[in-house]
Amino acid sequence: MSKTRIAITPPQAQANLSPAQKKFNALIKKIETQRALLLAWQEALVPFRLRRAAEFFPMLAAYRKECAGFVRFLDRRCDQPGISRAQRDTLRQVICSLAGPLVDGDDGPEMKAIFNRNSKVDFDTLGEAEEQTVRAMVEDFFGPEPGVAAESEAQALPPPHRPTARPSKQEKEAAETGRSLREVFRKLASALHPDRETDAAERERKTVLMQRVNQAYENNDLLTMLELQLQVEQIDPRSLHAIADDRLKHYNKILAEQYEELREEVQDIEDGMAMELGADPFKRLAPARLMSLHHAQKQALEFDLLRLKTDRRRLVDDQQLKRWIKQQRVAMREEEDFFGDDELF
Repeated sequence: MSKTRIAITPPQAQANLSPAQKKFNALIKKIETQRALLLAWQEALVPFRLRRAAEFFPMLAAYRKECAGFVRFLDRRCDQPGISRAQRDTLRQVICSLAGPLVDGDDGPEMKAIFNRNSKVDFDTLGEAEEQTVRAMVEDFFGPEPGVAAESEAQALPPPHRPTARPSKQEKEAAETGRSLREVFRKLASALHPDRETDAAERERKTVLMQRVNQAYENNDLLTMLELQLQVEQIDPRSLHAIADDRLKHYNKILAEQYEELREEVQDIEDGMAMELGADPFKRLAPARLMSLHHAQKQALEFDLLRLKTDRRRLVDDQQLKRWIKQQRVAMREEEDFFGDDELF
């Protein structure tokens, strides 16, 4: 059985909706879109997490173990004769680039010691410098942290005026909005309270519905409460047109807040997944893309793991090692041209 959609429709084909009614309908559509997107994410995340646990993370652990062994191998080769000073400097940079990400793992203390032995700046000092750089970039883009900004603003502001007993316009609107939500809740509670029901089956049904009402009221979920009113026939689609614009104004405020909370919840999921999968943070990430990105990342990790094992075997040969170091230096010069050289190694 399909669910009747909440929407205000004019009683006659020629009638027009008021601006408040049009806004109400628009907000309902936006909330329904975000609800569907959130549900799609929740359904996609379950098989994705299972696949990551079964396929990706074990391979990542194997890669990190192989990478730690490769770091130890390069560190030993760096101290052996037959390598020029320039080659040794390049090799030290490679060692640090590989050892740094492993400091937080099982081989952390050893990887940090190898990093510090091959770097001009020890790992902890470098981390503090990077953290300060990131913090400065964030403050340049978003402004200072709320606490710092609030403290500086408070110092600049004159002493506050004595509060008046008369509530502000915003406080009045908030009170009216709260009353509108409570009114819907009271109507539903009056119709669905299970203690007033003598029939056992009906009491069980109302208990389930009342739990949904309580949760919706707690979350300021006006749309669900209106849907429940529609379900228990307290309202019908035609009666929505009779809601006064001043009441709709309060409803719209609640719905706008509800939409924003849903949008932020979806955005947090998308941002987290984009970061985990290395996706473009400036493009929307759809739930349907999770598995394809997982497979791409898994294949890339398989390639890197195979490359590490192959390099470790062939770099035992001195000539192979020197050619490899030259290749690494060319790659690092290209990166330095793009990002700049910090001269840390």
